[in-house]
Amino acid sequence: MKNKTIFAVLLAAICLLAACGDSENQAAEKQEKQNSFTTGQEPMTLEKERDNFHLLAKIYSHSPDTLTVEGLLTYTGEKPVTLTHGMAIIQFGMINLKSDDAVDEMVYPDIAYQTTVKPNQSFPGKQTFTVEEGGKYELTIESVLHTLSGEARGITFDPIEVSW
Repeated sequence: MKNKTIFAVLLAAICLLAACGDSENQAAEKQEKQNSFTTGQEPMTLEKERDNFHLLAKIYSHSPDTLTVEGLLTYTGEKPVTLTHGMAIIQFGMINLKSDDAVDEMVYPDIAYQTTVKPNQSFPGKQTFTVEEGGKYELTIESVLHTLSGEARGITFDPIEVSW
């Protein structure tokens, strides 16, 4: 009887460890999927919050040679705040990993614009990149903001691997 009990406890422990291992693998796979986008994939949505700002990004493709990225930065604070930023509040970039060249590079002047942001005010951004079949790219999405005292308030997503 004692051996059967020990065997049952060991079997239960092994099953529990196997289930935990699967959960860790599934979490790693989910994280990897969040950091990659491939041709023909359903649109991908990313969200991140920091310091009373919420950045929502959507990545999609409606043609075989373009990738479109849209972003919406929303201020979720309760009081107006004055910020400095460059020409574009949301900046998108993409590097061709095979040639190490920028794809459809946008030049974002770092001119210090000053904006007073009200609660629930949103700032949209959109860019379409030209991609090539068989290409491997790295996509970056970020908002670059600072308070008047110089404190950073921007949000940056981890780079996203794009395979075409």
